[in-house]
Amino acid sequence: MLDTLFPPAYHLAMSIWNKILLWFIGVAAAVCFYTSARTLKTYQHWCTKAIDFQTKLEALQKTNQDLLEADKDRPLADGSMGVRALKAELTLLLLNRGRIWDKCDLQKVDPRTGDVALNTDAGTPNRISVNTILYAFEDWDDKSPGQYVGEFKATAVADNKVQLAPTLNLTERDLKRLAGSKGPWSMYELMPVDRHTALASLSEEEKKARLPAESVAEYLKDGQPAAADDPPQRKEEGKYRRSLRDYKELFRASHSERTLFVDRFEALTRDVKYLADSKTDSLEQTQFAQRELGSVQTELALARKEQKEVADHMAVLEHLLQGLQQIVAERIRGNLAIAREIAKVQLDAARLIDERTRTMAQFGPGK
Repeated sequence: MLDTLFPPAYHLAMSIWNKILLWFIGVAAAVCFYTSARTLKTYQHWCTKAIDFQTKLEALQKTNQDLLEADKDRPLADGSMGVRALKAELTLLLLNRGRIWDKCDLQKVDPRTGDVALNTDAGTPNRISVNTILYAFEDWDDKSPGQYVGEFKATAVADNKVQLAPTLNLTERDLKRLAGSKGPWSMYELMPVDRHTALASLSEEEKKARLPAESVAEYLKDGQPAAADDPPQRKEEGKYRRSLRDYKELFRASHSERTLFVDRFEALTRDVKYLADSKTDSLEQTQFAQRELGSVQTELALARKEQKEVADHMAVLEHLLQGLQQIVAERIRGNLAIAREIAKVQLDAARLIDERTRTMAQFGPGK
């Protein structure tokens, strides 16, 4: 029946198309297999590359970190230092103190604002520009050691004259200290940089005379052979090296701390006054309470006395009440007895009346 419905030519055509379809399927499968294999190979290749790159990247990052942070305590393999340490050394090499105006004659100090008028060397113009920041120090001599005066800004300049204004808010103590300062002053365009060689020319006696007692030992030991118990960071080529200080930041931090201390001191002073006032008020309240307590105690004693009198009077009244109650009870008993007698008499009278009434009713009237 199928042969009738589908002639041989149809079967032949279908057989050819089936073969062609199978051929295309085979080709497509081969292409898919090839592309999958290539994709897997590519993935494996790039995974290997990525791992290699990651390993190299980590190694380079570590190398870069070493190149950045290596210092004298942790040098590189060749003994050299890193970028940061080299920058620090380069900065130290390039640092300078800037211009210096010494022996400036102090003319006037405003005790209210801290503004200062100075005369520089009369021989040459000072060449100070307006708004220049200057760091002032008192000149020292054998009689008075110099000290840091403060940080100022030039507000007016003319030849060898300069007007200065404080750059920081000054406390009352700072203003008094500034007003009591004695010239001459030395003014620095840059805050002097601390170096190991800064005080090398001073003798041990001069260092002791000019340096604070709590830190003079560190300066005396600077440059001397290091001891076994000295910190490693303080040792350099077998010698002791003191820690260098950033005086600009130290002075500013000291000023901030002093300002905070003054604020806290003023707050505590206010608190102490408030507590003193509170104590005075408390004493007054206590005295008032004590007076009130005395008055209340007097009233309480009077009340207790009156209570006792009332209690005594009540006891007397209760005694009288008991006597009256007994008399009333006796009167009640007497009245009851009289009432019974009266009732009996009334009963006898009523009985007699009844008897007479019955007799009269029986015999009639007049019999």
